[in-house]
Amino acid sequence: MVLGLLASLDARAQGRLNLGLEPGANHGQPLALWRTTVPPGGRLTFDTLVHRQGCGSLRFDLPTRLDNEAPRLASIGTTVPPLDSMRGRLLTVRAWVRTRGWRGRVGLSASVTTLTLAGLSPERAAVLDSLPADLDWRQLELRLPIKATAFGPSLYFWTQGTGRLWLDDVQLLVGGKPVPDSPVPATEALLLPPAEALAANWDFERPLPRAAWPDPAGATVALDSASPQHGRHYLRVVRRSAAGQPTPSAYLGTLRLARQEGGKVLRVMGYWRRPAAQPGLQPPSPGPAFVSRLLALGQQAGDTWMPDTLGPAPPLPAPGPQWTDFAFEVPMQLKYAVSSALTLSLVLPGPGAVELDNLTFSLNGNPYVPTGPPVPPLPTAAEMAWLRTALRPLRLGAPATAGPDLAALGGFLAPARLVGLGEVTHGSHEVFALRDKLTRYLIAEKGFTGLALEASPVACAALNDYVRTGRGDLSRLLAALDGWNTTELRDLLTWLRAYQVAHPASPVLLAGLDVQQPEQALASFGQLVEADDDFTRSRMRQLGQLLATYPHPAPDDPDLRDRPDQPHDSLLAPLHRLLAELSTGLDARAKLLGLPVSLTQLARQRYYLHLVEQGATWRRLSFGMAFNYRQACLAENAQYLSQTEGPAARLVLWASNSAVAKVLTKEERPMGEWLRATLGPGYLALGLALGQGSYAALGPAGKWASAPLASPLPGSYEAWLRTGPPASWLPLGRQELTDENAWLFQSQLLREVGYRTPHNEFMLHSLRSEFDAVVFLRESTPVRLVP
Repeated sequence: MVLGLLASLDARAQGRLNLGLEPGANHGQPLALWRTTVPPGGRLTFDTLVHRQGCGSLRFDLPTRLDNEAPRLASIGTTVPPLDSMRGRLLTVRAWVRTRGWRGRVGLSASVTTLTLAGLSPERAAVLDSLPADLDWRQLELRLPIKATAFGPSLYFWTQGTGRLWLDDVQLLVGGKPVPDSPVPATEALLLPPAEALAANWDFERPLPRAAWPDPAGATVALDSASPQHGRHYLRVVRRSAAGQPTPSAYLGTLRLARQEGGKVLRVMGYWRRPAAQPGLQPPSPGPAFVSRLLALGQQAGDTWMPDTLGPAPPLPAPGPQWTDFAFEVPMQLKYAVSSALTLSLVLPGPGAVELDNLTFSLNGNPYVPTGPPVPPLPTAAEMAWLRTALRPLRLGAPATAGPDLAALGGFLAPARLVGLGEVTHGSHEVFALRDKLTRYLIAEKGFTGLALEASPVACAALNDYVRTGRGDLSRLLAALDGWNTTELRDLLTWLRAYQVAHPASPVLLAGLDVQQPEQALASFGQLVEADDDFTRSRMRQLGQLLATYPHPAPDDPDLRDRPDQPHDSLLAPLHRLLAELSTGLDARAKLLGLPVSLTQLARQRYYLHLVEQGATWRRLSFGMAFNYRQACLAENAQYLSQTEGPAARLVLWASNSAVAKVLTKEERPMGEWLRATLGPGYLALGLALGQGSYAALGPAGKWASAPLASPLPGSYEAWLRTGPPASWLPLGRQELTDENAWLFQSQLLREVGYRTPHNEFMLHSLRSEFDAVVFLRESTPVRLVP
């Protein structure tokens, strides 16, 4: 009985060389098939604002060397799969480079190894150039003959110097025609999490990983059970078409190898057959072939594969209509002193079906049984018993003021002045519902005075006016709050308005913390000044023009850590001057001329100008520095709100888990870390964890659509938490280490999603370090958008 062909999926399985150096290639891993070398203090980043073609280019930022120190090498290289169209032809390699403040040399080289009767013969061609300091795009070109018995060529681009340099639009041409950047066989594991790639499935009793399916336009794979050679199932691969299409391949699996296996010979054995062609199909020729790739994996958790060697297996006799054994050998030329692996794919040059089953391995003649990576065990009975006593159940469907479950969590958070409520994803209805219920309880029962969102302060100011006065149309005001236009938030705002009506002497605050909309802050500042105020209006126009030139991330990437005053920054310097003129001028004119402006309005004007400065500076930073800067601004704005609302102000902050956390990594300082350092125990962080279900994700076209949550991985915090109630919370700070909760004291995987579907949902975290308590929700469904 056939189990069924796999469903249609876009071409995700195989990586591409990405010769165009597009930042979004290979599902966010644009250099998955490249090897890179970067000197200390240097960086390789993708620049979406500078490119000769496509949507981006690769930028080299190389540090200034010390006196008498030789320039250090930065490089990027890859190996092109063997292509019949290249053999016996002349290969032309082109690349385009651009410089700013550059001093040094660049080189482009290509090499190819040819098999001769005397052994392996290497051939190489290179071009070297000393480029001007500021150069617009210039082409580098070389030509290299590819003999008929050659392996695939290797490409290598290197720089030796200081300054900034861009690389884009690498081209391979044969006979004057571009070689297509087609999917590369045996690269599926490069785009899979290592644990998923290394899961042993060589008898094909389980489906292949979903992300490793081939493009169904070229080939399909399925598990079949009609007549297996071994076990209950086998793999059936069918090529749909041949003419004019890239040669498809099917991923078979990845075999873990210890570094001590280097120098040995791995023998791959198995069974295959080729069923008779259906009537009307061309004869099944040429036959299928195996392709292998050696990979290396770093020793740190979460490291990605590094591509090493790609090579075809020796030619094998074509399979017949009955199960036939095959075997081929692969030398283990491991280059890296880290764990390594071999990934296998089946290439289908011609149409038809191929079936495989029961792959086995030997090393130097001794059987080799792939065990895969260590799989964390399931939670033990003792661990689950400890969780049953430690977890506190929650009833999401109960009213906000009812039940001892909410009273326990509310009592835990009540002593704080600021409470950060995190989220795994912005698209989960259950996360919104939990935060809604808890926020209502803290305001109605525990004396909290308002809610601050990781959202636009200007859009939230209009919603705050609605909450306090009832002015405005709620649906229209919500629509202006980008990413928050949900029925869940609408219901909470409706409740806040009703609560304000019932408690007119206790003003409720609804505010925003984010810095990403400086134009909105400038417009709100303009509403606080007279229309005929030429002094202010002229400077506002100049500020608006400057903001229009501040795309994010910044193309020039000023390093504010070393030069905080930025005297060389031609964009930030005039903005700082204009903001200083406005702040000082408005304040002095109001006090000296006695203008009808209150101190409150002056403070509000300064606040909006400060938001403009925050947003403009954030835009002038690369993504790496921008994260820390934005988190510090979120904390600063939260502290400002709590101070301006008076000593009795107590706020609930809705933001991502990574923002409310008390600590993340050595390189990252989230909002919660700033607030904990400022307020001590006056700030409490509540993390969120989800078990299963779905959520709403933002797609490429800006549309929200339902997306599935991956199952909790073994060894993730969710794997333990889901053994408890459907909804529960766990206090983290005062737990004593025991054998039963040792997992809680270790860094484990934790799901983090955000707005878009990530390639890998689970990353290493430390719950006890990051949060004071964590809430676990077993089920998730998508948020409900306001029509």
